[in-house]
Amino acid sequence: MTREKMTCHRLIDLILDFVKNKGDDLHVLTLEKILLFLDVTINNANTETLLIRLDKGRIANQLGESLWELLAANSDGENEIKMPL
Repeated sequence: MTREKMTCHRLIDLILDFVKNKGDDLHVLTLEKILLFLDVTINNANTETLLIRLDKGRIANQLGESLWELLAANSDGENEIKMPL
């Protein structure tokens, strides 16, 4: 878990605990806005992580294909590996 997400989760826990103990004179709409902002921040971080994982998979796939092409090119008796440009 990223520090950003961990921080948001901790803030959510702190707010919820504070409301449970002393929530009788707090503005509920303000608390909802704060909690929803933290939730959106967590979801954005999750989305960013997911997209990074997708890019890593695509890159790994491309590298894998390039590696097989290099091995196939080298298997025809050549001693030198040719790098694609």
